Amino acid sequence: SRHHHHRALLDKRIVGGRAADDPHPFFCSMFRPPDDRWIGCGGALIGTRHVLTAAHCTEASLNPARYAWKVNAYCGRNDPTENCGHESDYVTVDQLHRYPGYKSAQEGNDLVVMRLSEPTDIEYVRPDDGTVSAYLDEQSENGERSSLLAMGFGKTSNIRNSFSDTVHEVDLFYVDNDLCNGAYSLPILPNMLCSGDVAGADTCNGDSGGPIIYESPKVPGSSVPQRRTVVGVVSFGSAMCATGVPAVNARVGHEDHYSWIEGIICSEENNEDWPDWCPGYMEPEEKKDGGGESVSHPPP
Repeated sequence: SRHHHHRALLDKRIVGGRAADDPHPFFCSMFRPPDDRWIGCGGALIGTRHVLTAAHCTEASLNPARYAWKVNAYCGRNDPTENCGHESDYVTVDQLHRYPGYKSAQEGNDLVVMRLSEPTDIEYVRPDDGTVSAYLDEQSENGERSSLLAMGFGKTSNIRNSFSDTVHEVDLFYVDNDLCNGAYSLPILPNMLCSGDVAGADTCNGDSGGPIIYESPKVPGSSVPQRRTVVGVVSFGSAMCATGVPAVNARVGHEDHYSWIEGIICSEENNEDWPDWCPGYMEPEEKKDGGGESVSHPPP
């Protein structure tokens, strides 16, 4: 029964989740040049040269030269080049776009897009254009719980400085805004998305700015790879980890958020670097031939 399945899920959860068996190529870790210190925020590679993270991670500075990203970060939390034998790129930033009108995480719009100074060929993940967000709400209305995935070097317990040196991942549930509103005294806005709600599993300090991922269910017998979508960017939560209070994330698929992200990344001047989710994207071979149809992508 679903109830029994739910219990089994709960029993697997430990604070801070589990060490990831394999890297999540799109997961990025934020460093501060020139001394290249880890500064406790994550991000998601959403194109060949763009990282999506939280605006509150940039409150110290809006100068792009103050940021660099370790792409496909898997281990070596404090070392920009150590990655336990897995491929990674360490790339500086040449542009920083903070969501217009951002004031604080609690007031919403907690998003930043950073452009890497050079493209990477590490596999990126697509941002939700609103399709998945609508699906999660629909599932919730039907009484179905949708699983989400968070990851980071964040705290593995409430003990001070108990950060891990390998990326941890944790399974979370989507929590609809009405339910989430009941857990907070401040309003949970339509441009926010909540996750968690299970004591013992939560995104903790150190995962700020990191992605909340929805994995489309694998179709049995299909050769189509499982598709991953960034539906949220970790924004704020209760001060204690794993209290059962949902974490609050920026909702990537909110109409204003997605159109802003698309407007930056799919702009005319850098179409050589367009990711495949940009409208009018053409496969590189077709570009070389000087023409060809643009590729359209089915919804999840």
